[in-house]
Amino acid sequence: MTALPTGTGAFVLAQRYGVYGDQTSAVTLLTTVISVLTLSVLFSLFGGL
Repeated sequence: MTALPTGTGAFVLAQRYGVYGDQTSAVTLLTTVISVLTLSVLFSLFGGL
């Protein structure tokens, strides 16, 4: 679970209340990119098990 990106629920709430929309979208994008990299490494390490 720690390799998964931030949920989009935070972005939806930020948009609804009109606060921190830019920051939450940036964090969601960043954590999604990091999770792709992290999961790729983990699958390559443990894929042969």
